[in-house]
Amino acid sequence: MNTARNRVIWRCRLASWCALLVLVCLPSAARAFDVGAIIERNRLATFAVAPGERLLAAGMPAPDRPALGVSVVGHRWGYLSRYETPQARTARHGPFPFARCGAPNGRVILLAFGTDAHALTFDDCPDGVAPLWLVLPEGDVVALHPREPSKLTRWAGTTDDATLVAAIARRWQQRAPVDARYQPVPQPAGFEIAARPGFDLRTVPARHRAALDAWRNTRPARARAGAALAALGTAVSEVDWFAPAAQPAAIVNDVAFFLQQTGARADATDAALLLDAVLRADPGRVPARLNLGDAWSQVAACDRSARASRRAAEQYRHYCAAMGPARIPGAIARRIATALEVTRLDAEACRPRWRIFDLVAAGDGDGLSALLAEHPEDVDARDADDERPLTRAIRRGDRDIVRRLLDAGADARQPSAGSGGHVPLVLAAWAMDPEIVRLLLAHRRADPNPIGVRVLPLGAAAGIARQAPDAAVAMIGLLMDAGAYVDAPAGDDRRTALMEAAGAAAPRAVIDALLRRGAVVNRIDRYGRNALLAVPPFDPRAVDTVRALLDAGANPHQQDQDGRNALNRLFAWGGRDRDVVRAMAAALVDGGAEPWTPDNEGYSGLFRAAANTDPDLVALLHAVPRPPAVAPGKDPVSHIRERLRAAETNPPRDCTCVADWQRILTILQTP
Repeated sequence: MNTARNRVIWRCRLASWCALLVLVCLPSAARAFDVGAIIERNRLATFAVAPGERLLAAGMPAPDRPALGVSVVGHRWGYLSRYETPQARTARHGPFPFARCGAPNGRVILLAFGTDAHALTFDDCPDGVAPLWLVLPEGDVVALHPREPSKLTRWAGTTDDATLVAAIARRWQQRAPVDARYQPVPQPAGFEIAARPGFDLRTVPARHRAALDAWRNTRPARARAGAALAALGTAVSEVDWFAPAAQPAAIVNDVAFFLQQTGARADATDAALLLDAVLRADPGRVPARLNLGDAWSQVAACDRSARASRRAAEQYRHYCAAMGPARIPGAIARRIATALEVTRLDAEACRPRWRIFDLVAAGDGDGLSALLAEHPEDVDARDADDERPLTRAIRRGDRDIVRRLLDAGADARQPSAGSGGHVPLVLAAWAMDPEIVRLLLAHRRADPNPIGVRVLPLGAAAGIARQAPDAAVAMIGLLMDAGAYVDAPAGDDRRTALMEAAGAAAPRAVIDALLRRGAVVNRIDRYGRNALLAVPPFDPRAVDTVRALLDAGANPHQQDQDGRNALNRLFAWGGRDRDVVRAMAAALVDGGAEPWTPDNEGYSGLFRAAANTDPDLVALLHAVPRPPAVAPGKDPVSHIRERLRAAETNPPRDCTCVADWQRILTILQTP
């Protein structure tokens, strides 16, 4: 038993990239909390994908324009899908090799290409995998590298080369694709199209037989697995093993077994996903349960992952329950008992624990009630992700399942690690479902004022104000009626619900709902910022948020720990929208803000407007009378003159910078 485990660990140590993965997975520095990222993740969770498939990005479907979805399965297989609605996937193409880009958590940039096509850019792609892909509405998919944009590889589609080149060139002129740094890729003078080498699916059975022969005739195990995979060749990565009934379950099972036997962590993960597909196609294939448990055990040994260990244990339980404890060979029984942390196998040790999650995922309320009547202890079971049935049901927006779980005694107070450490009320708020919030509160188990959490339920409700203002107002009312503290600070930043609403560029109705409940408009967070300093300059609707806060008495002169007031802070946001900054500045000036006060670095709002080369904004701010008590900061006139002198020897290209600087200088020198 110990020898077998040591063999797995030794294989992992021999896999060089396994050690690299451990380094990548070490805890990183804490990152700023981003509600927008959570909302986007929740949005992607509403799209239909196959089990084991992970959606990286997707557009917004429209009645006259399907959306493109980009997904991966494991470390080998990437897919492109068309969605008429999030739940209606009408086409799926692949596999494509971009799944190997940015592993394990790659970043994809999905943007328009021309007016009706898409460009996908991936980061950190291995050699031989193009990081830029173009998807045309006619069904053509081509790949290229930004360093050689003229060389295209066709991966899908039947359009003739001349027509395809013309279509790509036309769209490139309309809107060029970008690289991983969001820089437009220059359009080449011409294109060369190379066809992807074809793969004949009819050769899969013969390759499978050759792989079995290689496995039988080679020693030791790792060499046997390598020889078997070599016999399969490119079939491993180019066959869509996950399409329903695409290949016989026996062949898919053997491919997964060979991958698991290599000793590499990525291969073990891919093997586990293939074995999941085998069991969906053939649930009665009991040996696949054992293979799947072994695959997850190998991942656990490589990563020292409790999550993978829990997955392995559940598959071993399925195998043990199907075989019966007495029929399992001794060595395997000892291995399973060790994984399950029991001295011997019996019916209770072998009982699968995660059937409740299958019932929640299927929305099977009657089955759920029957299971909980027999095993009430399963109501707060934890899955591999350390998530509970209640939080899964909340994510799905399944009110009936939520109600049944609460009736069975589910804990509505405790956060679970699989939910990011957030309590169920917060998840319900982010799911934008007031009815689930009402259910959680009605059972008197959910606490509207949980202690020691990063996000409070009221702040979560305020944070979805822009996406769903009516739901936000409804949830604010429910939480306040249940006793939520309107100005309770949350997290390290000590932000209140009003600050969260301001950060979401909330409409006036949401701001007013909090103010009516007693929110203090000039309360400050850890950094000395009131709600007015939390409004981001990204969305034109943020101007209404600023006006609502000013009308409520927000102090436009409040300075944060960096000495920045609301006008000055407009320039601290990365990715700010120039037009929105102007409009918000105009609203702040109307509300009494002044642009002359310098921050701790000596820069005033007027200086930053000049440094950002915005003559119209400079004119607006310069017209505000300078208060006599304000100490002078750094001189923007000197700064602009220095830029003009530098431009004489090194003229800037492709911009009107010099003319703008001269105009700014004229404005600043006008009394």
